Amino acid sequence: MRKVLIVTYWYPPKRTIGALRPAKWAKYLPEFGWEPIVVTVEPHSDLYMRHGTLADELRQGRVYRTRDLSLNELLYATRALSPVRGFARALSSAPENNPEGRLKSRNPLRRLGYLAYWVYKQFICFPDEAVPWLLEYPKIERIAREERPEVILSSSLPNTSHLIASLLSRRLAIPWMADFRDLWSQNHVLPRNVLLRWIEVLLEKKTIEPAAGLITVSEPLKRQLEQLHGKPTYVIPNGFDPEDFPNEPPPSDPSGPLRIVYTGSVYPVHRDPRTLFAALQMMLKEGKIRSRDVQIDFYGRRLNVVWSSLESYPDVRPMVRFMGEVPYEEALKAQVSADVLLLLEWTDPKAKGVYTGKVFEYLGAKRPILSVGPTDGVIAELLQETNAGVHVQHAEEILPWLHRWLDEKRAFGCPRWLGDPQAIGRYSRREQARYLAEVLSSVAKGAFSA
Repeated sequence: MRKVLIVTYWYPPKRTIGALRPAKWAKYLPEFGWEPIVVTVEPHSDLYMRHGTLADELRQGRVYRTRDLSLNELLYATRALSPVRGFARALSSAPENNPEGRLKSRNPLRRLGYLAYWVYKQFICFPDEAVPWLLEYPKIERIAREERPEVILSSSLPNTSHLIASLLSRRLAIPWMADFRDLWSQNHVLPRNVLLRWIEVLLEKKTIEPAAGLITVSEPLKRQLEQLHGKPTYVIPNGFDPEDFPNEPPPSDPSGPLRIVYTGSVYPVHRDPRTLFAALQMMLKEGKIRSRDVQIDFYGRRLNVVWSSLESYPDVRPMVRFMGEVPYEEALKAQVSADVLLLLEWTDPKAKGVYTGKVFEYLGAKRPILSVGPTDGVIAELLQETNAGVHVQHAEEILPWLHRWLDEKRAFGCPRWLGDPQAIGRYSRREQARYLAEVLSSVAKGAFSA
C-alpha cells in the first residue's frame, strides 16, 4: 500500500471542526490504496476538549505526535495568573473577526484587554498561533525519512502545517499537496494590517512554491488560490460521514412544537439569528402562531450573542432554549431529532466561497435546512443542488416556510425532508477520500492536472 504523510495540527482527540477533515480522510484512504501516516500534536491541555473529544477512527496507518507548542495553549496554561486572566478570557471567548468593534467598549480595562488580544492575533501569532510547532521539525523530518511516503499532504489552518510540509518537500524531494480549508493571506476572518499583509503574502508564496498542487473546499476559493499561486488546484469540499449519525427515524409528534435546532458558534453581525427572530415576531403579532408552537434550541459557543439579539424581540424569548456546548455525538443526535435545522451563513461578501462545516453535517442529518444569509454564495448553490433546504436573506422570506413546516408538523408529525440522496451522497467522507486518492496517485506519478 502506498503511503501519504498527513501533516495537520488539528486531529482527534481535539474537538474542532478543523480536525474532522484530515481525520476522515485518514479513516477512508486505506480503502483506496493509501496508508495514512499522520503527524500531529499531543494535546497539552483540555482547551479544545472541555466539552468532549473526537474519536480517532484510523483503521490502518499510524499517528505520530509531537509536543503541542501552540501559543494559545501556553496562554491557556497561564490563565490562573491574575495579570493574564482577562486576556486569556478574551482569547477563549471573543470573536476574532471584529477587533475594531471590541475596542469601542466603554470599560477601559476591557478595551485594554481587547487591544492586547488584537496585538496578540496580529503580531505575535504570525503567521498563526501554532508557529512554535516549527521547533519540532527535526523530529517530523526523522519520521518522514523512516516512513518514506510517496506524497506529503498538509492541511490548514493553521498555516504552520504548510511551513513544515514545504520544508519536508524541499529537503526530501517528496511531492507535496497543500490543502486549504481556509485561505491564508486572503482570509476574510483575520485581515492583517497593511505591512503584515504584504509580508504574509510573500511568506505564503515562498512557502507554497515547491507544492505540486493545491486542494481547497470550493470553486471561488480555488480561483483565488490559482490567481495567487498559478498552481493546479482541486476542489474537495467538506463533507459528512453517515457512520456518525444515529440510525433513528425522525421524531413524530403532531402536538409538539416545531423544533428548530442550531449547532455551532454564533457571531455578532456576521452570523446571528435576528432574521429568524424578526420573522417569528411578525407571526406572533399577527396571531398566526403562539409562543408554544415553535421551539428554538441553540447548541454551541458564544450564545451570549443570541441573548443580546433577543433584547429586540422580547416576544420570541420564551421560544428559545440555550443548550450550551455538548459532545460531538450529542450535537449530531440533536440534529437528527430536529424538525428544522438552522444555518446562519457568514454575511461578509468575502466569505461567499466559504462553506461552514455544519452544512454538511446537516445534509447527513436528513432534516430540512433553513439557511439565512447572502444569496450569492456557495451554500445557496449547495442547497439548490441537493434540495436539502431553503436559503433566504430576509425575514419575510422565512414566513411561508415556517407556515409550511408547521402545517406538515401538524399533519405528519414532522416536516417532510425532500433531499436528493444521490446529490447528497457526493458529499460523503468516503466519496471525498476516493477522489483524494485519485489526486494523490496523479501527484505521485507526476501527472497532476486540475
